[in-house]
Amino acid sequence: MIPIVYRDNYLQGLHALSRYANPAPLIRVLDFAQEYAAAIDWRDLGQAEQLLEKTNAFLTPELAEERGLWLLLPPR
Repeated sequence: MIPIVYRDNYLQGLHALSRYANPAPLIRVLDFAQEYAAAIDWRDLGQAEQLLEKTNAFLTPELAEERGLWLLLPPR
């Protein structure tokens, strides 16, 4: 799962791999995305949606940058 706000990071990782044969950025992005997704309790859709909202997952990358926000790891 790649949250909307994290889309550009993911695309930059893909770009580094496909253009420069550098897998490190993509590995970092996927590692963080996996950690993020694992921290959410998906059994309750309502609570999961609230947490996604609270951690900025639904923001567009452009809006997040404009507001100085980024994807936050949910509290464990």
